[in-house]
Amino acid sequence: MNNGNDPIPPSVLELTTEDGSVLTAYFGEDILPTNQAASSIEGSNANTRFISAALYEIVTVTFDTKGHGTQIDPITVKKGTSVTLPEPTDLKYDFGGWFTEEGLTTSFNGTAATSMTVYAKWTEKEKVTVSFESKYGTAPEAKTVNKGGVVELPNLGTDGDYTFVGWIMKGSEGTDPFIGEYTAKENITFTAVWEAPSTPIIEMVDVTFDMNGHGDSVTKQTEKGKPITLIDDPTAEGYTFKGWTYDKEGEQAFDPKKNADQDTTLYAQWEKNADSAPTNSTIPRTGDNQMALLASLCFSAAALIAVGIALAAYRKRKHV
Repeated sequence: MNNGNDPIPPSVLELTTEDGSVLTAYFGEDILPTNQAASSIEGSNANTRFISAALYEIVTVTFDTKGHGTQIDPITVKKGTSVTLPEPTDLKYDFGGWFTEEGLTTSFNGTAATSMTVYAKWTEKEKVTVSFESKYGTAPEAKTVNKGGVVELPNLGTDGDYTFVGWIMKGSEGTDPFIGEYTAKENITFTAVWEAPSTPIIEMVDVTFDMNGHGDSVTKQTEKGKPITLIDDPTAEGYTFKGWTYDKEGEQAFDPKKNADQDTTLYAQWEKNADSAPTNSTIPRTGDNQMALLASLCFSAAALIAVGIALAAYRKRKHV
């Protein structure tokens, strides 16, 4: 009951129970003289006994954000107590604290001695630029954001045979590239890292050309899984080359469409040439040295006789 003659301003009534708990009742409006005020007390019941009571005046702190961030509801607290101050945010401005007047010269210390309005101080955020450079593809345009803002580093995909791996800070070659979000705290340039196309590993196999008794073998390499390229046809005195086979006996003929899947040996096949000298010739065959010498001497003697006869006839005519 208000037993005095003056109104009681908005207040907080704290009641302490027998077990030491403190229950609180809030009165948001003036309690006029002779009027009765009531408030439910959370946690109490009809059997609760109180051993002490204290009545405190309450004050309201109103927040003026100067049009930045979101509006903040007023806070009602016990007079003379500290206020838990909110910290508003704004995309383009940094919050600089609360002040007791619009001129923003006196900071609010957080203790509410009376109902009051406090004012937010704002400072425009510093801008930073994130730039990009790339040897391949098209480098993205630079992005200017608030300092401390988040920039999404783009993925450049592929450019011809080159694959984009990520970004590194310019001048930091040798570090691991990365993509994704980056918190921009200063002006910075990123360099794109690309992966060159890998060189396929070509496996080779040996192809041996065995002359099958008519010369030295020749070994060449060919790409595994590809058809075999033959060497030039070999030659042998007294024989005609007939082709290549997979076996020495010449029963499995070489297939030019068959791929070389492993080391392979090919064997040359030959046919002996027939004797080309006439069988009824009186001229000795090549290699018979005695017969050749005899024939040569006979031919020379006949030639000398013919020359002598001709010379004798010439002299006879001259004397006549």
